[in-house]
Amino acid sequence: MRQSCRIVFALIFVLLLTSCQAKEEIVAPKPPTVTVAAPMVKEVTRYIYFTGFTAPTAQIDLMARVEGELTSIGYKAGSLVEKGATLFTLDPRQFQARLEQAQSNLSVLQAERDLADAAYKRHQQAFETEAVSEMVLLQAKADFVKATSAVKGAHAEIDNAKLDLSYTRIKAPIAGKMSRNLVDVGNLVGAAGSTTQLATLVAFDPIYVYFNIDEAAFMQYKKNHPTRQKHSDQGNVEMVEVQLSLEGQKDYPYIGFVDYQDPTVDRETGTIQVRGRFENSDFFITPGQFAKVRLPLFTNPETLLVPEVALGTDQRGRFLMVVDRDNKVQYRLVTVGQSMLDGSVVITEGIQRSAQVIINGLQRVRVGMVVTPQQRDATQHAVDQFAK
Repeated sequence: MRQSCRIVFALIFVLLLTSCQAKEEIVAPKPPTVTVAAPMVKEVTRYIYFTGFTAPTAQIDLMARVEGELTSIGYKAGSLVEKGATLFTLDPRQFQARLEQAQSNLSVLQAERDLADAAYKRHQQAFETEAVSEMVLLQAKADFVKATSAVKGAHAEIDNAKLDLSYTRIKAPIAGKMSRNLVDVGNLVGAAGSTTQLATLVAFDPIYVYFNIDEAAFMQYKKNHPTRQKHSDQGNVEMVEVQLSLEGQKDYPYIGFVDYQDPTVDRETGTIQVRGRFENSDFFITPGQFAKVRLPLFTNPETLLVPEVALGTDQRGRFLMVVDRDNKVQYRLVTVGQSMLDGSVVITEGIQRSAQVIINGLQRVRVGMVVTPQQRDATQHAVDQFAK
């Protein structure tokens, strides 16, 4: 009996000892691992952004200025034409006949003027010998003046006839791209003294972009950006850089210059209209397109940037999570600037360049938590995330 009790007590002691050892072997969970990186430091240009539309440098409606039958069209719809190219031809026969008639009339009037001139000279000689009266001399002079005026009128009729004849050939006043013809061959145009539009000629190399700047942004730009002077047809005028992006483009591949701004601010809208001028030798930019433009304000050589995926948003605004020297997570409210094409974002306020920003693992942390940071290059991380 005593032996059995000893065995039972021994078993209980072993169980208690095993239980205590099991409790001592429980290990606390390891701090979560997060990826951290210092902010990127780059030279970044700050821009102000606007929207606008593209417009041709010239748009000309080609009109028939005289009445006649359209006999030929000298271009293909949508083609490029050079200055001076013949685009339309009207039947010139009636205008050629008017010109020849005016020239014939001039010959008759010149002969009459020469006869009146000779008569006037004879009457002058006769008057000196008192062979004719003064009244006869004055009449001869009046006939000569009348004949001379008639000759001048005939010259004017010839000029008008030549002008009307020239209107039968409609030529390109500038180089540009043609619209489709609005009238077909064989139709009568310019009837009853009216004008008939034949087509439209558009020049868009270079091409304009119009956009409106609010007064505050305009003053900010004037204050921060050094202007440049560039020679133009109007003399030395202020030319400042402007960048253009079209629908579907992520970057701003077109660089131009502001060549005009309205002289006054529109009091109703509080904006001023500005025009940018861009080279368009390949005619890729088309008039009437929606345009995104930006103007450079200034360049900061030590701008701080972080990957956009590191940013969080709450009721207070945008924030970052950073790891301090004790590997504890800290909350930083930040001010965000422009987004970059590589997936990073400018941070203007809220962190120092030495901060260790959590760029991966944000969902596993909270403020005050101890973490295990792993370093990574922020630039490469931003590129990788942006590529996804």
